[in-house]
Amino acid sequence: MKAIKALMLTALTLIGVAQADVETARQNLEARLPSLPIDSLMATPIDGVYELITNGNISYVTEDAAYLISGEILDIKTQVNVTQARRTELVQNGLAALDGQTIDFPRSENGELKNVLYVFTDHTCPYCRKLHDDVPELQEAGITVKYLLYPRQGLGSKVHREMIAIWCSEDRAKAMDDAKNGDVPAFTDVCANPIEQHVDLARQAGLRGTPMLIFDNGTTVPGYQPAAEIIKIFKGEN
Repeated sequence: MKAIKALMLTALTLIGVAQADVETARQNLEARLPSLPIDSLMATPIDGVYELITNGNISYVTEDAAYLISGEILDIKTQVNVTQARRTELVQNGLAALDGQTIDFPRSENGELKNVLYVFTDHTCPYCRKLHDDVPELQEAGITVKYLLYPRQGLGSKVHREMIAIWCSEDRAKAMDDAKNGDVPAFTDVCANPIEQHVDLARQAGLRGTPMLIFDNGTTVPGYQPAAEIIKIFKGEN
């Protein structure tokens, strides 16, 4: 019993030290870069180096805040990309927070698969339209497609307003179908919508263009992929 208590005390002490180190790093960073927005700051496997998330982007900073490091950490022993693993975790958390706030094309109950494919899309993007043409094939295979809206022209743009109109439509899936075919619903009024949150998640996921695919294990794939290729990925054949 004494040994267990000693171990628990040691563990609590180590946690306290780690938290104190993070707080020291935060104070140093705020002193050097007072205008930098800090979403989170936490320890990494490397002593004296901390993971910094700002505006959804991952970077690293030394405890004294003398160095800000942009790039990825690779654990050579395990061959794990620590940064990518963390990014995947953040994306999965972001998707969970947006549950019920996507435009969905449900899978066929007769499909072999039972998977979900998230897609960052822009109805004016040619390859997004090409992928949308493949949605029925994906549904038949047993894949639910969930659209996240990403206006390439930026928030406040004409495309953003059109996306608001799509989201505020009585039948969002039909409105998206129509918009992908060039028939965009008229913008009348703004309703509550998650488009800004979609854009924030896209930034966190490292989006560089649309479409961008996120598989239900958090893996991201940029650009258009044919339905047959997507199905292979879900089946583990690629």
